[in-house]
Amino acid sequence: QASEAVEAELAALEQELGAGAGGGGRRGVLLLWRDSPSLRLPLLNAAAMMVGQQLSGINAVFYYSTTFFSSAGLDSPVAGTLLASAVNVLAMLASSAMMECAGRRRLLLVGIGGMFLSSVGVTAALIGKARASAHHEDDWSLNWLSVAFVL
Repeated sequence: QASEAVEAELAALEQELGAGAGGGGRRGVLLLWRDSPSLRLPLLNAAAMMVGQQLSGINAVFYYSTTFFSSAGLDSPVAGTLLASAVNVLAMLASSAMMECAGRRRLLLVGIGGMFLSSVGVTAALIGKARASAHHEDDWSLNWLSVAFVL
């Protein structure tokens, strides 16, 4: 009986695949945009979120994190990278738990606001660090402040 259900499922998948190969099942994004006005807003939202993720700099944080944490004076920059990854996972778990009660829009707006404030904070800390090093001063608090804003 399970074998029959599997065969039926495979037949349905093959039928869908055959419809896609004939051109009836596959549509490009531009065709969806042109022919489906009800899908324009979801397509625009998805594209805007992908662009926003790229512009947020999170990929750069993880790519350059070891170098950044090393220049910030951490004894173990790999531990800093692991800590940044752990913060990322914990934030994802927390936001997943709060999604239904707080709402997606509110969480997205609060997240964007937090990223903006963190970006301003790390920029200010790095500018202060550059000015201090230009005067041959070493201010450890700016190092730790920049690390805190990255996390």
